[in-house]
Amino acid sequence: MLNRRQASHIELLCGACAAALLAGACTDFKPRSDLETDTASLRGAAGSTMTFAPPATGPWACVDAAPPTPVLRSTVSYTLTIVDTVTNAPPVGLSVRACDDVDTTCARPVAPATGLSSDGRVRLSLARGFDGYFEIRSDNTLPTRLYPDGLLQDDQDGATLELIDPPSLMGLVSAVGVDLLPDTGIVLARGFNCNAALSAGIEFASGAGGLAFSFIDGLPIETDITGAEGLVVFVNVPKGFTLLEGKLSSTQKVIGRATAESVPGTIVYSDVRPPPP
Repeated sequence: MLNRRQASHIELLCGACAAALLAGACTDFKPRSDLETDTASLRGAAGSTMTFAPPATGPWACVDAAPPTPVLRSTVSYTLTIVDTVTNAPPVGLSVRACDDVDTTCARPVAPATGLSSDGRVRLSLARGFDGYFEIRSDNTLPTRLYPDGLLQDDQDGATLELIDPPSLMGLVSAVGVDLLPDTGIVLARGFNCNAALSAGIEFASGAGGLAFSFIDGLPIETDITGAEGLVVFVNVPKGFTLLEGKLSSTQKVIGRATAESVPGTIVYSDVRPPPP
């Protein structure tokens, strides 16, 4: 479509040409250069053919993909399954609250305490752009936090979350061969691929430090690379916030970063996901 300036030029030219025609003069009309269409640039260089690469596919295709067009909605839903590590069933007295990231004690939850739905899962309705964590408690397990990765812009289905009771925790750290230090916490980094599945082969680093181990064939092994369960456990992380970075161990390509607060006496999960496809 012509803009106002271009249309004005054509009007003047056509008016002048019409007057010249009446005088028998205007025999040739050449448009101004700034009105010409550069068809060569649309066709590409002479003799060349424009080609388009097919979109990348696979579980890590979204890592280098362009950001998606946001869907403007006022609320989003976060759904997750929570089980006790001993019974593999929803823990007794389960309660989940959504808290703002800067409200480190969850003194002012942004959503009321939520329990199990009829299907045994927990569903929270949150304002779009929620940036915080979920405080999770039950009768027999340690207090737990879950930091979903980044701002929640769309509905999200979280992976199954396992709550740990005190005897199970002591058995876990004993198997690794470490003692829990005062004023430190335990942070579990979970790595997801582009299909929202927990994935092996993700190398995690904790900015605040901590001893890292993962589960290989069901056994805790000192390593910072995820096994089939898709998580790395950091023990004795100093109290306070830590930056978690996940990258593909095979290529050292960063898939994402997340921040979580290490809280003594609380099990802290932090999800790291690549950009949505």
